[in-house]
Amino acid sequence: MYAESIQSAGAAEPNFDQFPKWQPIAEWFKTQHYHSHHLSDAQFDELIAQVNKSINHYQFISDKGDIWKTPDQFHHDKGGDCDDYSIAKMDRLANAGHCCPV
Repeated sequence: MYAESIQSAGAAEPNFDQFPKWQPIAEWFKTQHYHSHHLSDAQFDELIAQVNKSINHYQFISDKGDIWKTPDQFHHDKGGDCDDYSIAKMDRLANAGHCCPV
């Protein structure tokens, strides 16, 4: 899990107490398992194109404040702002087995 990988790397787990609006995404991120597979440049380009196509059709929805949506919230709302797009794309890459923790 995310917390275990942080602790095994010798770092303290991030504390999001000062950022209550980030709690849902912080909790979701801790549950994710990431795997990294080697891809050729062409395979990577194709994967990125597929992820962009699957996410970029959603509507841009500006939020009031700095609220990060989980991928499920993003899909349910049929959109989000720039950070929500990034999280949704990271999730799509992770589910394809081609993402590492940030």
